[in-house]
Amino acid sequence: MSNKSCDRNQSVDYCELGIQKKRQGDYEAALSFYAKAKDADFSNPFVYKNSAKVLIGTNRNDEALRHILTYVHLDIVTNRYDPNTLVTSFSVPQIDFIMNEYNWSGTIDGHTAIPVNYVSSRCAMLDDLQLIAIEIDMSANAGICYARIHEEILSQHGIPSSMFESQSQIYLGIRPSSEMIRESKYAQLINVIGFTFLEENLSLEEKNPERICDLYFDRSRQLKPISVKDTPKAPKPLDPLVDHAYQATQQVFRLPPNKRK
Repeated sequence: MSNKSCDRNQSVDYCELGIQKKRQGDYEAALSFYAKAKDADFSNPFVYKNSAKVLIGTNRNDEALRHILTYVHLDIVTNRYDPNTLVTSFSVPQIDFIMNEYNWSGTIDGHTAIPVNYVSSRCAMLDDLQLIAIEIDMSANAGICYARIHEEILSQHGIPSSMFESQSQIYLGIRPSSEMIRESKYAQLINVIGFTFLEENLSLEEKNPERICDLYFDRSRQLKPISVKDTPKAPKPLDPLVDHAYQATQQVFRLPPNKRK
């Protein structure tokens, strides 16, 4: 029998108090309330999402990554989005927009190469990766943390550190002092880095929310650097004479067999 609490209402109340403290600039108090929210209901994914924002804002990137992993994993397990109905949940323009946010290829850090159409190809092969891709904010946040830890990425691509500092300010509710990384020409690179990190580090075979909430906080568990396990071939160009909606769903988010036309 579980010894963890599951009082969602109390957890939400603590989260609200945490948000208030963050807005007041008391970030440690905010994290303290988020910890209480986790104690009240460990399976509330927004505890980890809210905590990650404060941790990114205060440049605690390893800890933020562990919270992001927990949020995304719980989000998948609790079936907020069902892979079997993703195509009907999102319009073709929405799917196109999502994939465009990952439209980057090249060498990330001097030795890890991302091929063309990597994210869309991976999503077409594995249903769970669809659920990661649609959480663009989490991919971006993971990419921000990863790039700040691996500073060679910044130097290779000439990314000003001020862009990360401005992004951190917005997460803390502060007016940004300069251009933010997510609104810059580097945004798609950061999204791809984050998606690839999440793909590498999520242990989606675990389905028990109680174990998931502790899984990524085990300090013996080292976060793995990103790598591309297999390089998918670029999808063939769409036939302009074939219905665009059907092609887009087949290429990006696979239709289950019983829904294919």
